[in-house]
Amino acid sequence: MLLSVMDVPNKAYNNPLNCLRCNSAMQDPVRLPCQHHFCRQCVNSSECTTCSRPFNLAELATDKVLNYIVESSREATETCANCDKISQPMYFCETCQQPLCAECREITHRAKIFLLHNIVQMEERGRIRNRPFCSVHNEPFILYCLESKSLMCIECFNSSSLERRGHFLNIDVAHKICCDKLEKSAVNLRAFQSELREQCDLRRRLVDELEKNFDFMAKEVTTKCDEIIFRVTQLKSFLLDKLDVEKTEKKDKIIDQLNNFEFLESPLAINLLSVSIFCSYASKIDLLHCYGDLSKLIQQFLSSNSQHLQKVKFDSNLNIDFAKEFNLSICQPLGFIPPPNTTENVLMSNKLIVGNSGKTAKNDRSSRVWAKA
Repeated sequence: MLLSVMDVPNKAYNNPLNCLRCNSAMQDPVRLPCQHHFCRQCVNSSECTTCSRPFNLAELATDKVLNYIVESSREATETCANCDKISQPMYFCETCQQPLCAECREITHRAKIFLLHNIVQMEERGRIRNRPFCSVHNEPFILYCLESKSLMCIECFNSSSLERRGHFLNIDVAHKICCDKLEKSAVNLRAFQSELREQCDLRRRLVDELEKNFDFMAKEVTTKCDEIIFRVTQLKSFLLDKLDVEKTEKKDKIIDQLNNFEFLESPLAINLLSVSIFCSYASKIDLLHCYGDLSKLIQQFLSSNSQHLQKVKFDSNLNIDFAKEFNLSICQPLGFIPPPNTTENVLMSNKLIVGNSGKTAKNDRSSRVWAKA
């Protein structure tokens, strides 16, 4: 069954933070090896409900990336701490720990006392959601290891080898490097997304074209089949009429011959009776007296009627070339030209030869019967 374009899945505009099963905001998000994401409570089997790829349910853990994004998306938009309004761009004073609109930033931080306050755009401020201290040494993170991709405290640095320390960077430099790498990855992801959408659109167009082509071809098939049925019905009537005409002609000839044979029965019988009586009962004088007339009558009968006993010039078969009539009445008008010398045609020819051989043998037997008659 063909689908219309509306039946083809299109989830490009769904909220990416929604669970792929319940289509609601994810709670305790988990990501499967196939990278489809769900609420933990929505995962109750060892097979992805989206792509059917199997996975180990016991190894499933909360995805910290998804969890951070989901938690961040739930934050309410912060208003200016001074005027309680929202106007873009918004700023954040990291010294005061207060959000400010552009106007209040100029008003409240114009004095010289605020010159050392660190003010950044709100987009550049990220709220720290993860633990800012090392879980081993309980010291604040100050470094980042590019090799292990993990944060390090001063004690981690002191306990590391000189070789490993070469991979350590301060947090600001590491943040810049990682952001640049992520931006490059995002370029590749956007290119992949663009190609993916293009391929999806192409396939949806193909489905739409398939639907239209199916409707067109279905009408063509219906029209052709209706025409074939009509022509076959006409051909059937034509061939039956033709068979009836041929049968009637042959039957009339046979009946005429039978009638002529019946007309000969009486004179034949009287002549045979005459011969029998004269040869077995009549006297010699009477036989000789009538021999001339009887002999003359017999010769006249045989000479005048011997042509009626010639072999029949036709048989009981009705000769209709079905293949020729079918080709002339249906194939050629509809443009159906059978390919020559195909295996199927050879097999059909063999069947026709075998069938005709049987008919020929039957006809020979019929001819011999007529000859004897």
